[in-house]
Amino acid sequence: ADYDFSRFRTEVANSFFARRCLERHLKNYQPHVLHIHTQSIALLAAPLLRQFPSVISIDITAALLAKAHPFPAHITYKPIIELERECFDSAAHIITWSEWARRSVIDDYNISSQKVTTIHPFIPLEIFNFESRSKPSKSKPRLLFVGNDFVRKGGEDVLAVFLEEFVESCEIDIVTNASIELPKLPNVRIYQGVRPLSPELLELYQAAD
Repeated sequence: ADYDFSRFRTEVANSFFARRCLERHLKNYQPHVLHIHTQSIALLAAPLLRQFPSVISIDITAALLAKAHPFPAHITYKPIIELERECFDSAAHIITWSEWARRSVIDDYNISSQKVTTIHPFIPLEIFNFESRSKPSKSKPRLLFVGNDFVRKGGEDVLAVFLEEFVESCEIDIVTNASIELPKLPNVRIYQGVRPLSPELLELYQAAD
């Protein structure tokens, strides 16, 4: 429930470590642009963000998480939101992965819309084997869902649509670290506890149609 402000303490600790690393490296060279992804490790970097041309890229804000999470998130997220506000204010520009997050930066943190840009996450096309599409194949189209936070990332919605509309015509691979309790389902494969960039995940990407 975060009564012990666990998220705040974790993000401050990570931000402290990140700032120490940055300060050590910045003694040896001057960057053209300082880019930090995400703000959860930049909460204590406001002085550095003001010192150099700087960009922060984010996928969500603590203000949005506070609204989505149950009590007492609206209380325990407040110190994170205040540090994020200083972080966003200090950066020269903020890149968001969605318009949803962009609106939050503008509306919840009072940041000028001129310094917030939405750039959707890209797909590394080079790891997909598109040549196979030109060849006749008896295999079914495969869908891939990757989301560590299965519910928040929309995994339940994706699975519901798949079971209603595509369970006979497609296959789906679900990659998540979340605990999912599901009965054995046709054409559904779940990969749990797979770390990013693992051989299993890379193989799954490469095999996807």
